[in-house]
Amino acid sequence: MAKITKSASSRISSKKTTSPKKSVKAVAAKKVAARKAAQRSAPAKKVLGIEKAAAKTRKLPTPQESKPDSTPVEKQSKPSVVHLPSLQQLLEAGAHFGHKVSRWNPAMKSYVFDVRNGMHVIDLTQTIGLLESAAHFLSDVTKTGNVLLVGTKGQAATIIKNAGVDHGAYYISRRWPGGLLTNFKVVRRSVKRLLELEENLASGKEYETKRERLVLEREQDRLARLYEGIRFMESMPAAMVVIDTRVEKNAIKEARKIGIPVVAIVDTNCDPSLVTYPIPGNDDAIKSIELFMGVLVEAFSNTETSARLIGKRNDYHSRIDIMRKQREEEDARKKREAELEVLRLKAMKEGKTLEELGVPAATTEGKVVRIVQEELDAVKSGEATVAAKKAEKERISKQSFATTTVPKTKPKTKPETKTASKKTVKKAVSSGSKKPSSKKTVKKKTTSAKVAKK
Repeated sequence: MAKITKSASSRISSKKTTSPKKSVKAVAAKKVAARKAAQRSAPAKKVLGIEKAAAKTRKLPTPQESKPDSTPVEKQSKPSVVHLPSLQQLLEAGAHFGHKVSRWNPAMKSYVFDVRNGMHVIDLTQTIGLLESAAHFLSDVTKTGNVLLVGTKGQAATIIKNAGVDHGAYYISRRWPGGLLTNFKVVRRSVKRLLELEENLASGKEYETKRERLVLEREQDRLARLYEGIRFMESMPAAMVVIDTRVEKNAIKEARKIGIPVVAIVDTNCDPSLVTYPIPGNDDAIKSIELFMGVLVEAFSNTETSARLIGKRNDYHSRIDIMRKQREEEDARKKREAELEVLRLKAMKEGKTLEELGVPAATTEGKVVRIVQEELDAVKSGEATVAAKKAEKERISKQSFATTTVPKTKPKTKPETKTASKKTVKKAVSSGSKKPSSKKTVKKKTTSAKVAKK
């Protein structure tokens, strides 16, 4: 019994001693919770944490880890200055609107701020930090290569095309051509065919009839829809900017397979783990897309690679325009010569001059007109017209041809002589007159006898 009472007393003493320790643990837990809440309120710290966590899951280097630690700070390239939008501008553009709760992707939970009226609201404080990091990344990458902009949905197609043309970037705005990155050599052949067709159609080569030209124009239009923005893409792009990762899933798959970093605007229905630099925001509103693309394009618009691409495009278009103008001038000249030839022939038939037919002297230029002028001088000097000379030559040639041709030899036959009929012979014999030579002589005699009687 004594043993039992000792064990019970020891338990009671232990409970009394542990009670103050539990209160200390509770206070420590409250402090830890307060620290975590403070960390959540600081967007910059959370942005770096999200980037590192996402980089670990994707096995891709973060912007800080991609630079070697051994390099000094002075030699590191400074990012270009980017004017970030304010929270007010983002709210006015509708960048904070997400999709319905039923359509969300759980991977976007860390970027969701709240739920209002059954729709998710995106945390714009994180959007600004991630947008800045993506812009700095593009400014560094474009020093060695160009950027490929991808956006084929209706809201983003025109924005992507204008951004690529104005700021020197490759772009795909119609449909993603399958195998553009994984089968680039084959796609490059189609791009070369497009360049050949455009040059041949502009210069007038490779076709002679209208039907052939229409067939080539159809082929050119089909290739231009797909490869218009990548005419001069001779190597892989350094980075890719995508709008709506769900629509452009094939492009992201090819980029991940090759290892091209992807910068994308991700909505609440997208998976940010598929993208290297996600930017949470509304990818359906035109104003929000314009706002995001304006910041990203500003990061690489002043680089040497973009300026070089703009120069190539301008030279190519100017060369095509010159070839097209030369072909049009040549066609107009041939048409004018044909019309003058018709008028010249008409003037020769009517024996008139071109001025009398209403042709101004300014149009009479060139080789054909010199011949016409010589003919007009010959007519004014009193010489025979060219038409008369041609007719005389044709008549002489026909006569010479008739004399030189030997007729086919026929068997000689005695010439047939006209003989009087048997009745006229009998009458002449009975009357004792001479034999009439023909009926005409008999008729003449009868008419003369009648005139004598009268």
